[in-house]
Amino acid sequence: LRLDLETPARRVLHVVHDRGGGTEAHVRTLVDASPDGWRHYVAVAVGDRWQIEARSDDGTRGIVTVTRRDDESWQAFLGGIVTTFDIALVHVHHLSRSREGALAALPSLGVPYGITIHDLWLACPTVTLTRTNDGYCGGVTDVEACTRCLAEFRALRDIDIAAWRSDHSAMLAAAAFLIAPSRWAADMLERYFPQTRGRIDVIAHATLDDSLGAPTAVTAVLMPADDVPTVAIVGAIGRDKGARRIERLAERARARGERIRFVVIGYLDIQHEPWQSDDSLLTVHGPYVRAHLPTLFAHYRAQLVLFPSEGPESFSYTLSEAWSAAMPALVPPIGALAERVAQTQAGWVMTDDEWRDDERMLDRLLSLVSPGNAETRRAASQRAAAVTQPTPRAMSEATLARYAAALAARPASRAEPRFSNERVRDALGYRAWCPPIETPQRGDVQVDAPHGVWRRVALRALAMRRTPMGRLLYRAMPEPLIDALKSRLNG
Repeated sequence: LRLDLETPARRVLHVVHDRGGGTEAHVRTLVDASPDGWRHYVAVAVGDRWQIEARSDDGTRGIVTVTRRDDESWQAFLGGIVTTFDIALVHVHHLSRSREGALAALPSLGVPYGITIHDLWLACPTVTLTRTNDGYCGGVTDVEACTRCLAEFRALRDIDIAAWRSDHSAMLAAAAFLIAPSRWAADMLERYFPQTRGRIDVIAHATLDDSLGAPTAVTAVLMPADDVPTVAIVGAIGRDKGARRIERLAERARARGERIRFVVIGYLDIQHEPWQSDDSLLTVHGPYVRAHLPTLFAHYRAQLVLFPSEGPESFSYTLSEAWSAAMPALVPPIGALAERVAQTQAGWVMTDDEWRDDERMLDRLLSLVSPGNAETRRAASQRAAAVTQPTPRAMSEATLARYAAALAARPASRAEPRFSNERVRDALGYRAWCPPIETPQRGDVQVDAPHGVWRRVALRALAMRRTPMGRLLYRAMPEPLIDALKSRLNG
């Protein structure tokens, strides 16, 4: 992810959506862990506007914003990006914000591309395979059933699911590599796209270390000084991840007079700021720093982490974070959460009845946090602490091996001309600028601007030229302006 068009290297363009979350976290972890010899660019694709992030060798980041012109084909637009930045390979992470154009252009870019399966969007536009009222569908593939399901969503009812899957099937078939973060995600994609069977490599996500530059002070919501056990829920919790269920669990515990508390270390979709109910039964901590989790778990007296998700996860960063803090987890019997807990025994998998019924889920929680199960929790906590977490470097090396194999099998061949220097200049945010001319006064007499002002401007321009972005701007500057600045240096 460095903008240096004069340094030969293998260059990768990562394509993501603009919604952040785990997809963006994964890309940034992958890029930051990449060794020398590779150059990475991250394109946030939103319709016709692609914002490409580039980083120079000194670590500073710059943004190149390229917009497709009205008379420009998608092939010319994406091909121009690939050729201008000398991209050797494209790594697609998500196309949800620029689907149609990218689908049409990918096969004709002249470079190999691969795909990481971050969720089930390629199979279903609901992303999580959840229905409006009945929750997780279990992976239904029948086109007629899926059409009826999508009709219940106002934003999705006009989608032709057969065409949707056909388009994505063609894209997957032409991909040079396919990566999934869990066996469950790979198996589920194969259910919808049988031609991918045996082609998907499982490479687990590594967790980004956000401790560098993080505040050392830890703030938290005060809790009553008692021994009531706490269940923690970690992350940004929306409907699919169980926001309404958390509220219902708290209501049921209150109605039953149970000795239990719930703390969201993160936030709910309707409550982003720190908050606590009058009886302290439900607390929202607010945004957190991963490095602070062990301290926060201790402060809130958390016994375990609950995942009340209504739909499946393809990996779950928050499970990795909980385990890193030696905190066991209670998870649904679906998706990668169940897969990972079953493999490690660093927690417990709910039965289907417990997952679907709030009263039974509450009963299971009360049993797990009871004094009689202290030894069970301790053993699960030890297993959580012992889980081997993939390092960013190991994840990066495994991914780069796929890049190298793809490039060896199908080297890049440029299909479209480069963008003009003027277009690159404008994409960098360049605007014509003239230095202000200050005419100083000596008494009542005006004098000419001192020669030193212009010399300082010329020296500044020379310094900028030595940077990667400066080199791009220099190529597009009018020659008379360049000559004028040079004359000031020599004067």
